[in-house]
Amino acid sequence: MATDPTLPLNAALYGALNAALAVPVYDIQAPQDAAFPYVTIGELISAPDDTKGEPAMDVLATFHVWSRSRSSAEAKGIMAQIYAALHMKPLAATGATVNWCRMDVQQTTIDPDGITHHALARYQIRIEAA
Repeated sequence: MATDPTLPLNAALYGALNAALAVPVYDIQAPQDAAFPYVTIGELISAPDDTKGEPAMDVLATFHVWSRSRSSAEAKGIMAQIYAALHMKPLAATGATVNWCRMDVQQTTIDPDGITHHALARYQIRIEAA
């Protein structure tokens, strides 16, 4: 892979979530004045996994949901929408082929401020050079 394949993957994830979710999606960090709820695309952790001489990469992608609802239901509902948009769904990434995308783990918690619900999901993604 001549270029970083996580770049087209990140664009594909951003596009898929923007098309599927009714809340704003931000790459890594939301603006300070962002209205709740919203989603941020977080860390992409990648490792090479070349098979049969073909360049490939395994990626762990983390998505964060931020909500100020009185319960965790809003954040959990958005997590369900992310799952519906990404889990075992085809992703079109210009410059890379996404073989599969599947949810690995989800977690919900309250941030230290005591009012912000923070949910996160990690997805395993396999990509190859296009």
